[in-house]
Amino acid sequence: MRFSAMGDVALLAPALIAISANYPNVQITLVTRGNFTPFFYNMPNVNVIGINLKKYKGIIGIWKFYKELEKLGPYDKIIDLHSSLRSHVFSLIYKLRGIPTFTINKGRKEKKEQVRQKNKILKNLPHTVERYLKVFEKAGFPAVTRRGPWINVDPDSKIFAQEYFKKIGLKKKETLWVGFAPFAG
Repeated sequence: MRFSAMGDVALLAPALIAISANYPNVQITLVTRGNFTPFFYNMPNVNVIGINLKKYKGIIGIWKFYKELEKLGPYDKIIDLHSSLRSHVFSLIYKLRGIPTFTINKGRKEKKEQVRQKNKILKNLPHTVERYLKVFEKAGFPAVTRRGPWINVDPDSKIFAQEYFKKIGLKKKETLWVGFAPFAG
């Protein structure tokens, strides 16, 4: 499961490619928002279920979606790559049915330490793709993906960005920079 944000869902693609390459006999069912399904076209062994989250609001909605998913199962393991209230409730239903569940550690505490006003703790944190692969490893599917970047920017976009930064007066510096995530809202 990974419902949002778009950039995090897109970064699931390299992890799923690595998993499906290492485990060609394993069928993966990915549940995500319907408009994110194109990120996963033509991936071997990956079946994508695109949903409209507005249709499944609250506990009753989660239960309704669970019943619909059960018709497409059975499932051996549940891997929660979202770690939200909705996905925790959904995972709990499966856990109560005896199906092992595995949840991502998003590193919220470490991320907050880097952006707080005082006593910042600046250190390299695992990339989202690495966090995804860690959950698959806990579930019994260790895999390694190729080294990033996982989303390649076309040359025209790079030139456009360079011209934009030059236009607004942003010059190359050797100090701390803030990065913008691909697909970020």
